Amino acid sequence: LLACSFYLCCISFLAFGFMLYTGKDPLYVLADHDASVYLLQQAGFVVVLLLYAILLTLATCVSNGSGKELSCRFVQLTLHGVFCLFYYQLVWTPAMLDEMPQIENFMSQIFKSSAESQVT
Repeated sequence: LLACSFYLCCISFLAFGFMLYTGKDPLYVLADHDASVYLLQQAGFVVVLLLYAILLTLATCVSNGSGKELSCRFVQLTLHGVFCLFYYQLVWTPAMLDEMPQIENFMSQIFKSSAESQVT
């Protein structure tokens, strides 16, 4: 569980650093540069996400039942589930349809709507 958490954290920081340095979505750049490597990377990432979900579920089931630990595990499971839903919609589905990831479009819509709400 700790190794999966550390891996996901490192990958997130590397992707964030790439985005800050280049100003581009790293998944979009990878898909544009080499589609077969992108698909292989997506398959590996799904395996890690599923392994992490299984380990989180097991950790929740075998927790000692104290309120604080159990609630923390449920929050972890919920956040992981939300992340997986967004990942499925924005990255996995387009990848399986031979389309580009939709993260950049999604984020531009969010920032556009928040900028409009700040103006009014």
